[in-house]
Parts: sequence; C-alpha cells; structure tokens
Amino acid sequence: MSQPKLLRVCEEIENRKNKGSTDDTTYVSGYLNKMREDKLKGGNSYNDINLRGNIQSLIIGGTSTTTVTLTWLFFAMASYPKIQQKVFEEVNDVLGKCNKPQWANRARFPYTYATIMECMRWRTLLSFLAAIHNDSKYWKTPEKFIPERFLDEDGVLETKQEAWVPFSYGKRNCPAEVPAMMTLLLYFTNVIQKFSILPETEQQPDLDGIPHFVLSPKIQKLRFIPRT
Repeated sequence: MSQPKLLRVCEEIENRKNKGSTDDTTYVSGYLNKMREDKLKGGNSYNDINLRGNIQSLIIGGTSTTTVTLTWLFFAMASYPKIQQKVFEEVNDVLGKCNKPQWANRARFPYTYATIMECMRWRTLLSFLAAIHNDSKYWKTPEKFIPERFLDEDGVLETKQEAWVPFSYGKRNCPAEVPAMMTLLLYFTNVIQKFSILPETEQQPDLDGIPHFVLSPKIQKLRFIPRT
C-alpha cells in the first residue's frame, strides 16, 4: 500500500475513534468496537498498530494477488490459443455476446473455472506453496498448462484437489478465497467474451516469472482484439 493511502486509512481510523461510533458493518468499525471492549477488560490485544497492519495485509493480499493472477491468465491465453478458444466457446455458449456472467452460475463454466485453477497452480504466486504445485508426485508434467487436470472424464469440475493449495489450507487458510475466485471468474469471462488475447508480435510471451512479494510476469505488451 502506498504511503498516502495508508495515511488516509489512519485518518479514517482516528475519525471513527473520535466519533465513538458503534456501527460494526465495516471491518474498521468492528475492530474499533473490539478495541473498546478489550480496553475495558484491561487487555491490549486489539490496538491501532495491529489494525493498520491488518488493513495493509488485507489490501495487499486481496488486490495484488488477484491482479497478478489475472495478468498470468492473460499471458497464458496469449500463449495457448487453443485453450483460449475452448474458454471462449464455453463463455459464448453460456452468455452469448451481451449477457453478463454471475457468480451464482459458476457451475456452467467448468472449463473456464478449471483454467483459472490451473493458472494458479502453474504460476503459484507465493514461493512457499510452489513446491507442491510443481511436484510430479501429484501433477503429471507439472510444467505444462493443462486445465483438464481439474475436470473428470465427463467434463465435470473437480475443485477438491488435495495438492491444489494457492490459498493454503487448514484453519489458517486465506479467508479471501471465495471473493478472490469470484473476482477472477467474473473479470476473466467478461474479458474473454469481448476480446481475443494475442501476443504483441509473433514472438511468444516470456513466461518466466519475477519473484517479488508474489511471482509476477515480466512487463510485456499483449493485444486485446475486440471480437465481432
């Protein structure tokens, strides 16, 4: 998070503290209520420092990772046109040219959803989860991009894969799994519905990632051609 944004968050926290609002419909308001309750009990587990850190983690974890995953999806589509065509055909069959995708209808996009899942395995953003996603014990030819890994013989989506852990697992897994997958599916289907994604030139994109906070693709241009 940039320093100006963090400062604005801090100002908002101070404003809500000064107002003494008991509204708990937002994360900040609910946390401030917990701070007041904790203070009355003589505790200090809920405090300003933890609140600001939590907000920063939520914003980074909830926006940066989703944005980078979408970018990897676009590079994958430009690199594997046959897969892109299958995704488009499914999206077109369900939505046509004008209808909008809805999360409630996600079961109608098994191949598209499998493509998103495979992208998250193929280019795992967090380094400590990458090993299991590239382990040939669990994935045949793990270096290849194969959405069908997540489909059964009848084309039905299989979301319960023990070795697919982009959100980690157990009691401490990422709480943003559902909103992240919802954002990815809705945004991705919207783009594929309207555009063909191609490399900038005849040369294929460089698919080697750059390890930062998350594994990011190298800066390259793609062409988004409106579908007729």
